[in-house]
Amino acid sequence: MSPEVRPTGSEVRGARLKLALEQQYRLSLIELEVRRRFASIKRRIHQAPPQKTCPMCGIVLQNPQRTFCSKKCVCAHMTQLARSALYFAERAAERRAREVTLHCKTCGQDMGRRRPGSVTYCSRECVGADPDIRQSKSAKRKALWQDPAYRAERAARARVQVADPNSRFGQPRPAP
Repeated sequence: MSPEVRPTGSEVRGARLKLALEQQYRLSLIELEVRRRFASIKRRIHQAPPQKTCPMCGIVLQNPQRTFCSKKCVCAHMTQLARSALYFAERAAERRAREVTLHCKTCGQDMGRRRPGSVTYCSRECVGADPDIRQSKSAKRKALWQDPAYRAERAARARVQVADPNSRFGQPRPAP
């Protein structure tokens, strides 16, 4: 094992100088950031906030995030838009023309570019695998089987099928 070598005087002074330069650099960065923030605060104080007005009645709004001063002005604006049927017709045509890439709701398979809302499943298997649809169908079937007339009709059809597998669940055929 080698004995520990002690740094020489110049190495110690070099390390101290390096440490002093790093501290001075950090202090200058902090001072620069403080000046920058102070200047931005000063600018904000001296700038007057933008005066935003209601487009319907022209009142200066207290909250610059809002567009209208009251619900009355919003309703008046929407009424104006509704009167211009051309506006809504153009928007509807744009929506119909815009196609998006659709994916199957169950398996995620890409179904290509289509109109929004036109198709949500790629196959009947995916429709049947959707838990929401399965649950609603199950509830409907359960309600049907509670009805005695439905149960009797299903039992009669089952008897026909057992007697004649080729009957396709139809009426019983007369014997030859």
